[in-house]
Amino acid sequence: MNARNIVVATNKKRCSNIELLRIIAMFLVLVVHANFFSLGVPTSDIIKQTPDFAFGSFFIQAISICCVNLFVLISGWFGIRPRLNSFLKFLFQCLFFLIGIYIVMTIIGLTDVSPKGIIKGIAGCLFLLKWNWFIKAYICLYIIAPMINSYIDNVDKHHVRNFLISFYIFQTLYSWVSNAAVFFESGYSTISFIGLYTLARYTRLYPSKLTSLNKKIDFAIYLGISLFLAIIGYMLTANNINFLTDKIFSYVNPLVILSALYLLLLFSKIKIQSSVINWIGASSFAVFLLHTNPNLCLQYFVPSVQFIVSEYNGFFLLIVLIFFLIGIFINKLFKSNKLVEAFSIGMSFIVLFNIIFFDIVPEIKEFFDFKYFLIVILGFSLLKILDFFVPDHNHHHKEKLDNIKEHNNHQTHLGVITILALLLHNIIENMVLYNITLGSFKTGLVLCLGIGLHNIPLGFQIESGLKGKNKFKVFILTMSGFIGGLICYLFKSIPLYITNYLLSFTLGMLIYLCFFELLKELFVNRKNKGTYFGIGLGIILVIILHIL
Repeated sequence: MNARNIVVATNKKRCSNIELLRIIAMFLVLVVHANFFSLGVPTSDIIKQTPDFAFGSFFIQAISICCVNLFVLISGWFGIRPRLNSFLKFLFQCLFFLIGIYIVMTIIGLTDVSPKGIIKGIAGCLFLLKWNWFIKAYICLYIIAPMINSYIDNVDKHHVRNFLISFYIFQTLYSWVSNAAVFFESGYSTISFIGLYTLARYTRLYPSKLTSLNKKIDFAIYLGISLFLAIIGYMLTANNINFLTDKIFSYVNPLVILSALYLLLLFSKIKIQSSVINWIGASSFAVFLLHTNPNLCLQYFVPSVQFIVSEYNGFFLLIVLIFFLIGIFINKLFKSNKLVEAFSIGMSFIVLFNIIFFDIVPEIKEFFDFKYFLIVILGFSLLKILDFFVPDHNHHHKEKLDNIKEHNNHQTHLGVITILALLLHNIIENMVLYNITLGSFKTGLVLCLGIGLHNIPLGFQIESGLKGKNKFKVFILTMSGFIGGLICYLFKSIPLYITNYLLSFTLGMLIYLCFFELLKELFVNRKNKGTYFGIGLGIILVIILHIL
């Protein structure tokens, strides 16, 4: 049986044993970052003062350092069969978490908003910084996987075995021992991933006596290697031979690779099937993306670990577990349209409520009179008129259309009207947004967040009502908000009274959105847990903003 047949047979249903290993691998990534990265490598002085604590730190690092190798080995175990749709989903997930975290951190004031800081932030979101190394290395592995698969499928086991022997001799001598082959980058590269991928494929396709051992022996080998690495690291550090410690706890250490392989073999022999494990396992990579973001990790994860260790005698696994669960929940939240809708409605309501009563009302009360009251009414009325043409307000028309042709004509007409309404709506909305941001960057960002969240369910409604239409044209038209900002930019010197009119106009629009649309949707989605999560997160965000 060749590799292709095996992959097809096993990919029909998620293997819970391997999914459990994927979960463990992700958890070990957090442990590695919580241990040596956050707390630092124990020094010889710490070993003399608290030898038990120091050895425990080395042992934890030893059993966890195989984490990244495990992810790549799992990919090789099943084999990567690239598909454009799967690749785009992977890319979207990466961009979603990177860009989303950056936007949130910017809103709450934890990123540098200088031109240099913004350029650096954008570079990070586009995988142009070193800390994105895993994403870049894995994307490259994904691209060349068909070539690796073709090689393995079309040569005999001896060719693959000889390749692996040659590869790991070279990697060990010139990446682990001497680090002379810089393109290996101590395991932080696609080159190392190729070796791990091929090793897993070979191990699965050509079982041997060494890879067909009892589960207990597999575990004993993994644990024995980990214990050996911990002892060596402890002894080297105790004798101030610190430069070799990094070599011991390196991804390209042959013993680290071997421990990862036997841990994979152990779980491959476990028979288990659980929908819960599969559900969590599918989100493991989201935890990685959430956790390895440098802003989030440095601002929250590292200080949290350090605090836990100082206050509770080193029990940092609690914060690790919390970050893991947060990543799982966020990923699951944004994989469901219904949850996204409920979440966006709940959070948008809180954010817009805050803007109305704590930002705009205090700002306009000094000049507010009857004419500005009329402008508020105008803003309210215009949005009501425009909102009439949104698809969800016309479902009753659809039910009355019995003729298919008539129905299609109605849908086309509805689509055109919707886009025109959105065109005008977005232009006005973003003119206001531009002017508010000039006065207060923080208020502008929060308003942008509130409006953006409000538009998420609207986007779902439009997409469902315009199935089969030209989605690219729809996308271009719905991006019309830029026109409003451009208009304000071109007319840089806007009189104060115009700004006051725009603020009053915005107040009317937001009152309608908040109390006549979002409040109704909150009631409709009151049984959806995403609603309460959105409300809770919105309240936390508002509190943070007022503290800052």
